[in-house]
Amino acid sequence: SSEKALRIVKSAFKQRGPIDGSWIYSVPEAYTVNGETVMVYKTGITRSAFGELEQYEVMVDAKTGMIVDVIDTAA
Repeated sequence: SSEKALRIVKSAFKQRGPIDGSWIYSVPEAYTVNGETVMVYKTGITRSAFGELEQYEVMVDAKTGMIVDVIDTAA
């Protein structure tokens, strides 16, 4: 489920420090990574580190729960 996908992402990011905010689109969408198209939940994480805002968009495989891509959107 989308809630489980968000828990996976939050757990992975919490290992590197606290999270300020998060979001998820609850409807899976097609996403191409390494030439393969998979259905993913698109999630996002926001946090502050060393006085700088960090924002990431994270794609989670809707079938396996594996993180398939992380995009730094604050860069």
